Amino acid sequence: MLKLAIRRLLFAKVSSFITILTLMITVIVFLLLSSSLKDYGDRLTVRTDNDLLIAGSQASGVDLILNSLYFRKSKHPTFTYNHLEILGESAHAAPLFIHYSAQGLTVCSTSTEYFSLRSLKVAQGRMFTKLGDCVMGAEAAERLGLKVGDSIITDPDNVFNPAGSVPLKLHIKGILKKTETPDDRAVFTSLKTGWTMHGLGHEHPQDEEKPGLKFGYLEITDEVMKTFHFHGNMADYPLTAILLKPKSAQSRAYLFGDAEASSSYTVINPKAGLSGFLDMLFHLDKLFLVILVMVLFVIILLNILVISLNMRLRQQEKKLFDKLGFEKAFFSRLVAAEWFILINIGLNGGFLLKTVLNPLFKEIFDAILKG
Repeated sequence: MLKLAIRRLLFAKVSSFITILTLMITVIVFLLLSSSLKDYGDRLTVRTDNDLLIAGSQASGVDLILNSLYFRKSKHPTFTYNHLEILGESAHAAPLFIHYSAQGLTVCSTSTEYFSLRSLKVAQGRMFTKLGDCVMGAEAAERLGLKVGDSIITDPDNVFNPAGSVPLKLHIKGILKKTETPDDRAVFTSLKTGWTMHGLGHEHPQDEEKPGLKFGYLEITDEVMKTFHFHGNMADYPLTAILLKPKSAQSRAYLFGDAEASSSYTVINPKAGLSGFLDMLFHLDKLFLVILVMVLFVIILLNILVISLNMRLRQQEKKLFDKLGFEKAFFSRLVAAEWFILINIGLNGGFLLKTVLNPLFKEIFDAILKG
């Protein structure tokens, strides 16, 4: 029966191929979408599965969390550096200034405390020590083909406002160990380096005949450092956020209480802050499941229609089997065997292709979600 069914399917190559392809696509879309949403949700929660808190401006909310933990660009307001001293009394604190990029990679300006809080280790080279130094995430360095001793130039914030941000040539001093987190895709510098990009620090060249704007980039050299300085009060310099690890349960409670009484900053538990976003993500998962079930139902109805039409077109074939003396149920069993083969090939092929395409689909899915 199976041998005869296979021969019949090979005879009707086009219809057999279309049926198998339809089943494979249905399985692939369902499995890939479901696994990608689950994987994305898991990666979001893993980043918040610790005791770390985030301090930032009052109007930040979820944007503050996404920017601070996942380096997602946002327009939330900054707050001032003087909050670091206040919050540092109750917690180990790592200041963050995340505003610029270098060749499309997020530049995170911070202190060495960040690497301690995130358990980040240098795989090659060493940590940044001077103005203009940087360390790169493993994936960032691999993507751009950079190594220790190379350099990377930051992207201009606004090419029509050269007096504002300053494209800076960063010297790569180290490359971090891979962690499978957003840290792998970032470039890390000191806070002062970040503030230099922001236009808060600059040099006064002594050999320049007349003042003028330079279109290019700034490189911090020993000669530049002779006249390099920052303007204004550093306590008023901008921070995106401060990552906090409370020293005790009492300190944690104090941080939340003090933030409640303050009008200049807030303290957020990132896991609680992302709960609404994750709920939306999981509801989205259910929505896609409902849509796919409906699509599957429509596909089943269409296949039933195809079978019905196929049975009518094959009446001559059925009559032939009757004339040859086959039992009446033989033709029905033959059709059932054909569909048994088609469904098995379609489903198993879908599972196999899902395994092969899963890494590529995750990259596409991440790119869509990142915008």
